[in-house]
Amino acid sequence: MRSRLLFMVSPIAAFTKKRMTKEWSQRGYESTVIASRYVDFRPKPPQQLTERIVEFLKEKYPGDLSLCLDVGCGSGQCSILLSPHFKKVLATDISCSQIDVAKSQNHPSNIEF
Repeated sequence: MRSRLLFMVSPIAAFTKKRMTKEWSQRGYESTVIASRYVDFRPKPPQQLTERIVEFLKEKYPGDLSLCLDVGCGSGQCSILLSPHFKKVLATDISCSQIDVAKSQNHPSNIEF
């Protein structure tokens, strides 16, 4: 059963990889249209996920949670969710358009894009 499942998933993965490679090669992720739609249509992570991430960090790191680095922040949704738990959140993304959208949103003052 396991090998059959892998066989069924494999063509999907190959198609997705080919499609993503084409999109990335065309640098579509930098489009201002895509960036502005991304903020509206990207699902928001549940609050329980944020709480579990912070709980995990506190278990592994005994120090103060002063700095969070959000790499690939997109339009900043997760940066906003993490901001109450850190003194400062540095958020970065490869897409300048995503950062522009993130900066235009109402966000806490401890987030720097």
